[in-house]
Amino acid sequence: MNSDLYLEKNISQQPAIDLLTAMGYTYISPADCDKQRGSRYHVLLRDILRGQLRRLNRYVYAGAENEFSAANIERAMEDIEGISRACCIFDEKKSKLYGFYVGEIEKKELHHRMSSSLPPFMVPVIKLNPLYHYINCMRCLVMYGTVPGPNTWFACIVCAVGMMVVGLAAFRKLQRNFILYL
Repeated sequence: MNSDLYLEKNISQQPAIDLLTAMGYTYISPADCDKQRGSRYHVLLRDILRGQLRRLNRYVYAGAENEFSAANIERAMEDIEGISRACCIFDEKKSKLYGFYVGEIEKKELHHRMSSSLPPFMVPVIKLNPLYHYINCMRCLVMYGTVPGPNTWFACIVCAVGMMVVGLAAFRKLQRNFILYL
């Protein structure tokens, strides 16, 4: 019996590589990955990332589709160093971009980096999201061990009261449709 049949490389890795290659993905050998990374501590393949950012990232402003400049793409790649995981969600109905991240970078530094690399019309979106203020408050209390400033508390209270008013108004308007169990 051939013991090579039961090796991890043969039963899962190679079939996965074959499937992804058949789906149109490009296989990059481990040696090429190491070369593109520069070291095992860097996980990004910077040349590929640069090309994909250039190809995929566009935004519509004033009815025209625009590409990010080469300088902004380079800045975005540099900014990734302080962030381990990130996600951006674009709400098409509201035309808003929401960003979430996990990393060692502080909120003020992230805001500074985003302000310098995002188009100016996108920056105010962050503070319009009510969750921004709650996350900021909890981050100060739990992660930094500091008491949030009065502006943060005020924003949290305004958001909470606003949501309570909206909920109460919706309930008052639709209360006859609710089934109450005693």
